[in-house]
Amino acid sequence: MVLSASGLAIVALTTRAVPSDVSPLTGRDLAALRRSIDVTTVAGRAAPDVAADAGIPLADAERVLRLLDRSTAAALALDTLGQAGIWTTTVADDDYPAGLRDRLGDAAPPVLHGAGPAVTAAPPLVGVVGSRDVTPEAAEVATATGRLAVDRGFGVVSGAARGVDALAMDAARIGGGRAVGVLADSLTRAVRSAEVRRAVLDGALTLMTPYAPGAGFSAGFAMGRNKIVYALAAHVLVVTSDLDRGGTWAGALEALAHRYSDVAVWTGRGAGAGNAALVERGARGIADVGALLDGPVLPPAHRDAGDDQLSFAV
Repeated sequence: MVLSASGLAIVALTTRAVPSDVSPLTGRDLAALRRSIDVTTVAGRAAPDVAADAGIPLADAERVLRLLDRSTAAALALDTLGQAGIWTTTVADDDYPAGLRDRLGDAAPPVLHGAGPAVTAAPPLVGVVGSRDVTPEAAEVATATGRLAVDRGFGVVSGAARGVDALAMDAARIGGGRAVGVLADSLTRAVRSAEVRRAVLDGALTLMTPYAPGAGFSAGFAMGRNKIVYALAAHVLVVTSDLDRGGTWAGALEALAHRYSDVAVWTGRGAGAGNAALVERGARGIADVGALLDGPVLPPAHRDAGDDQLSFAV
């Protein structure tokens, strides 16, 4: 994938993969800036002129210019990633998943790094999420959902973690379909696996992350990637969830609150302690995997642009 000029500027403004003496912009900061000014016209200009054109404080304009000074370093870093088989796309590029723009609005990750076929080339996706530690009954539900997705012409998207995620993704790949994993761990380490490389080269697997490709796992990353899984999927099945705690619980509540996707929750054997509570909060309860695809495909929720005035938090 070849980045546009806007894409390279976005990487320079937001990435943490290149050293910087000022904090990169958040996705929301970037969205507000792009509504105010064409980011490809900013580098090399005087800070007062940028501040005036964009309607931002001088200090913020100086910060933007210092971040854009990383453009050459960012381009070199992207070239190194490309040599390792890792692509990069941004919200300004055609191969960025439209579902993330539509459903997440300004909260969409400005940059995605990945390995494998572009998600824009994938079939419609079914999300499958749940706990790492699963009962045999829950494991069978996850596997059956992966098989169902392929049989109905869907791919599977999940968090690529041990347990429910891996079971559903493996079932999709083994069944001849596509699997998409949104990582909260190091992408560069993942692509070193011979099994992953084979699946990627076969076109059966895409791994991607909104974080620096070399960054290791963090609980914050796991929470942040949840909304990406939901926004990429037409339907999501929560196989097992703890009650009032954990990433699966928090991700489902966020998706329900913001209508990121059709959220279904397993209510049959193997259901987690939090499953019934999620149904009470508005999720669609199902006890038959085949009913997952009967739910509505939600239209993109309206996203208010918010305050266009930039006031960057450092």
